[in-house]
Amino acid sequence: MSQRAHAPGHCGQEEERAKNPLGSFYCTSAVSFGLQISDFIFNMGLFRFVTTMDWFGFGYSAAIIFGGFMGYKRKGSVMSLMAGLVFGGISAYGAYNISNDTKDFKVSLLASGVLLVVMGMRYKKSGKLLPAGIMSGLSLLMVIRLLLLAMA
Repeated sequence: MSQRAHAPGHCGQEEERAKNPLGSFYCTSAVSFGLQISDFIFNMGLFRFVTTMDWFGFGYSAAIIFGGFMGYKRKGSVMSLMAGLVFGGISAYGAYNISNDTKDFKVSLLASGVLLVVMGMRYKKSGKLLPAGIMSGLSLLMVIRLLLLAMA
C-alpha cells in the first residue's frame, strides 16, 4: 500500500481495493475512512431512516406515557398509569410503523381516535383542561394529521 496522501475520495492505482459486504468499493487508506462512513450513512439508507422517522408520533406517545405517569404521581391513579403505558405503547408502535411505511397508519389512527373519543367525553363531562382537554386536543391534532397523511 502506498504511503502518499490521496485526494479525498480517490484511491491510488497501486492501492489495494476491497469490497464491503454491501457491494460498493472503498479504499483501504485511512484518508478515505471518513468518506466511507459518510457514503454508508447517506447512500445506504441510515440518513433516510433518520429523516423519515415519525417524530410527531413518537412525541405524541411520549406525551401519553408522561400524562399517565403524572396521573399516578399526583393522584395515585394506577388506572392512569396503565392507560398511559398501554396507549403510549400502542402509539409508539404506530409511529414505528409509520416510520417504516407512511401508508401504515392504522394503528396510530386507532389509538389516537379512541383517545380522542374517551378524553373528549371526559373533558365535556368535567370541563377541566388538564388532563382531558389537553389530551383530547393532542389526539384531535394527531387524527387530523393522520387523515391528511392518508390522503397524500
